[in-house]
Amino acid sequence: MNAWCWGMLAVFLLARGRMARAEDVARRPNEADEAFVARVVGTPAEELAHPVVRSTELAGGKAALIAFVEAEEELVGHLLVERAPLRFEHVTFPSCEVEGGSAKILAVFFARTARDRARDLGVLCEWDEHHPYADVDGAFYEARFYRVSDEANRLGVRPLPEIDKRFKTSDLERNHHGRWVRETRPAFTTVAEVKRRLSRMGIKP
Repeated sequence: MNAWCWGMLAVFLLARGRMARAEDVARRPNEADEAFVARVVGTPAEELAHPVVRSTELAGGKAALIAFVEAEEELVGHLLVERAPLRFEHVTFPSCEVEGGSAKILAVFFARTARDRARDLGVLCEWDEHHPYADVDGAFYEARFYRVSDEANRLGVRPLPEIDKRFKTSDLERNHHGRWVRETRPAFTTVAEVKRRLSRMGIKP
């Protein structure tokens, strides 16, 4: 095997090692959604970054639970899809990073990000930026999108960076003195505004 082949193999193995592995988890009878998810992710329910969301939008009509937990450098998403009574498949995925401060999840929602396909998972995040020595005082907003695949009972969550890069905004700008000031209104701060932006892109969310 030549050097190029060895290099490609190394890249493949590295990427494979970084992929989240789905696991099978059991739910206790009469266990509430929040208690179940908190037990699976290993954190108290009150420390989840957002209330647990239940939906049938993502995995072909199957019941799904969505939650987020704050880790050291980012929020980590957790998706649990019901495979059988009291049996769920669990997979994790990266979400909003720490950018000067912890990210706050404003909303978890569903929207189409491409024409003629099912809706994807969306997350709207906010960061407060306060740096007195750099004259920065404001808020940043970002919407992240994820496509869930569930083929042959193999669950996967794929980020959509080509869409994500069009959903970053803030209420800061530099004035004529070169200082960061809060003068503009962000392009979006709500799910409704995110969906209007998708509509302007020619996508019916």
